[in-house]
Amino acid sequence: MSRRERTLLVFILIVLDALMIGAALMAAYYVRVESGWLPARNFSSLDEYVRSSLLSIPLWLLILGLHRLYDTRLLLEGLQEYFKVATACTYGLLALVLAAVFTSPGSALPARGWLLLAWVFSIAFISLARFVVRRIIVFVRGRGRFITRVLIIGANTHGQALANQFRTAPGARLEVVGFLDDFLPLGARVGEAARGNALEVLGTPAMLHEVARRYDVREVIVVSTAVAWETFQNLMQQATAPSRFDILLSPGYYDILATSVEVSYRDFVPLLRVNKMRLTGFDALFKAALDFGLGLLAAIVLAPLALLVSFLFLLSRAPGGLRGGVERVRRALRPAVSGMLLAAFWVVARPLACDWRLLVLSALYYQHLKLALLF
Repeated sequence: MSRRERTLLVFILIVLDALMIGAALMAAYYVRVESGWLPARNFSSLDEYVRSSLLSIPLWLLILGLHRLYDTRLLLEGLQEYFKVATACTYGLLALVLAAVFTSPGSALPARGWLLLAWVFSIAFISLARFVVRRIIVFVRGRGRFITRVLIIGANTHGQALANQFRTAPGARLEVVGFLDDFLPLGARVGEAARGNALEVLGTPAMLHEVARRYDVREVIVVSTAVAWETFQNLMQQATAPSRFDILLSPGYYDILATSVEVSYRDFVPLLRVNKMRLTGFDALFKAALDFGLGLLAAIVLAPLALLVSFLFLLSRAPGGLRGGVERVRRALRPAVSGMLLAAFWVVARPLACDWRLLVLSALYYQHLKLALLF
């Protein structure tokens, strides 16, 4: 699948999801409020429901994106996409409630029946739209569009069975260009002649990047039981580094339990895709929010200490060192401290004094005493 095709597919999904969410919200409003099928209540006006719906749709799309429902590598096959749609719509319901609260302050909250029906209809409508998109994509693949070129590393019986499945599956999304193998010579013909000629060994796994660039490969499937241990370790290191292709594992290797992987279906074959990052989707967003929140809290709590350290550092760089800096600060603050002490003494001692002259003399003596102790 080319970059242009991926962009087009994502754009179509976003537009369809927005339309389906809007249709679900309007259908829920009709069933709960307008149809009369359910008991009548004192509902808010239609304008308030429309404002809440329009505000919630962008948030809903953002939630769908955070659940990786616009990642073309994880779509169009398997049931996981529908499970993620249900989860995202559940969070979208929360976004709808928040939108209703902020757009209609002081008004009655939206009907609970409308919220429940909106949740049910959104799951049904979005899932139906994506099912239709799947059927259309399968039809278009028969004309050579939305096809992903794939390279298989490991030409044993397991690898040959995978290649045969990909080449014979109806509406297959993968086009196998050949094998890379540690043990077979370059140009060796492998597998049965499905859909034409048998596949060839295009090189060794060490030539992965060269072969992938030559044949415009977007996905690489590793058969772990068909490669040397050193080769597998090298491939796992490459899988976590940025590259133009994704590396998927055919299940069967126990060490993948220590690697960040997720199940991805290719033409009815379950494969394990190695993530570039261990945290994705909501986990990555939660970690970023946690890092930022704790960092901001630490900055607020430690700000006075940081200012004190900075102040002492500036004093230490003054002529005479820290002692000289303290001496200059003391001289600069002496008038201000004197005024503050005098004012404080006046406020405290005034109710107790009868003669104002005695009060002034006592204040001056008290000020001199305090300044002597402080400075």
